[in-house]
Amino acid sequence: MANLSQMKRERMLAFLDMIREKHKDNDEVLIALGEIENELTSKKYGLVWEKHEETVDVQMRDNIPVFTEATDREICEDADGRYNFLLEGDNLHCLRLLEKTHRGKIDVIYIDPPYNTKNKDFIYDDVKIDSTDGYQHSKWLSFMSERLRIARNLLSKNGVLAISIGYQEVNNLMLLCQELFYSWQIVCVTVQTSSGNAVANGFTYVQEYIVFVTPLDFLPYEVEGAKKDYITPYHGMNLSGFNQMQRPNQAYPIFIDGLGRIVGCGKSLQERIDDGSFVGEKADFVFDYNEAPSGTVAVWPITQQGDKCVWRLISEKLLKNWELGYIKIVPNNKGKNKYTVQYLSGGIIKQIEEGTLETYRISSEIPTLEVVGFKTSASSIPTIWTNSQFLTATGSRDIKNVFNSKVSFSFPKPVPLIKEILMRVSNSEATVLDFFAGSGTTAQAVLELNQADKGNRKFILCTNNENGICEDITFPRIIVIPTFLVS
Repeated sequence: MANLSQMKRERMLAFLDMIREKHKDNDEVLIALGEIENELTSKKYGLVWEKHEETVDVQMRDNIPVFTEATDREICEDADGRYNFLLEGDNLHCLRLLEKTHRGKIDVIYIDPPYNTKNKDFIYDDVKIDSTDGYQHSKWLSFMSERLRIARNLLSKNGVLAISIGYQEVNNLMLLCQELFYSWQIVCVTVQTSSGNAVANGFTYVQEYIVFVTPLDFLPYEVEGAKKDYITPYHGMNLSGFNQMQRPNQAYPIFIDGLGRIVGCGKSLQERIDDGSFVGEKADFVFDYNEAPSGTVAVWPITQQGDKCVWRLISEKLLKNWELGYIKIVPNNKGKNKYTVQYLSGGIIKQIEEGTLETYRISSEIPTLEVVGFKTSASSIPTIWTNSQFLTATGSRDIKNVFNSKVSFSFPKPVPLIKEILMRVSNSEATVLDFFAGSGTTAQAVLELNQADKGNRKFILCTNNENGICEDITFPRIIVIPTFLVS
């Protein structure tokens, strides 16, 4: 098995020795050669590994992978001819083929590569790699780097790559992705996959990870199940990141009467400066609670710690929003302010004005609108997932349910986990690629989603037939799933 990095380094060092021999009487040259040699043999900051080469790499120098269609095993989802593909062969061969047919056309790539657990789960160049291999991590990185470079070419403009991985290589994978996808966003999500499996050296690992590679302007799709009931859509109107020196036009008192109604606002610091009623330094401006009109109290923008800040809205906008029902006043028993002022964000206001959110007024005397059945938007993806359906045991049950018996496959991914990924990063027309297809969980996730929302997602699976996995599990599972879903 060729260590390409070592071979290259040895060639360069041999060349330096040849130059050194020719200039052995030139001290300046010898010093320079010594410095070059030190640079060649020293590691640099960042991800550095010994690049290796697989037999499959050598084969493709002069050969092009060719796949033969098995016409008797068509994978057609319905009568409309929505074809899905299962490619049996080395996944590097498969990727080279797809690079010619699907470059820039894949919306989602999900893969579950070998975790390199030191228990021979990772086979490199037909050899099982374990902890006795001094190049264990370098071989894994060489293996992944070759495949991710092609995966990058397959992704569409808004495509997303998601990679399941364990603690053994998650850090290396993050660095590798940052190197290969330098103009993309790289985010690691932690997924609880176990209720507790004892591991040596005093630690119990209950999690795995999903490394997401997304465009910088990535916006997730909302999932109804991820939305949560929320007590109120209102938020505090304090803008604690600024003070009266930075935004003097947003530093002013709000006058509130005994019924909790806004009856007006005092001058802002900027207005006081403009009319000459305040001539000192902005930092010395005092929030005066005594200037409230009779029958009202003054509320100034201060943090929970009592520090001065500013309001999010200028006074004119605040009063207008109060009249429209977009401001809420809540009694406060802590600190100097007797009330807390809250506001609705622009996004919520837009939904109210478009009629997508139902509202009602608190009372005839107070214009504040309450929102019926408000839920969070679920427009972002949390970086910790703890859904019990994502436990590894669920994946084993998924296969058992499809085949109505226990099949031999270690640690299959749960279908709900893959469905969650697909729902958050793609629409119902997505083309999904999994080039570490394993037992075919990705295919089942795609088919279940299509059935649920009448979508038109398509999948492409790539797997070898090691231990008969393609013949005995992957292909039969794809064929059985439609019947399983109907039943």
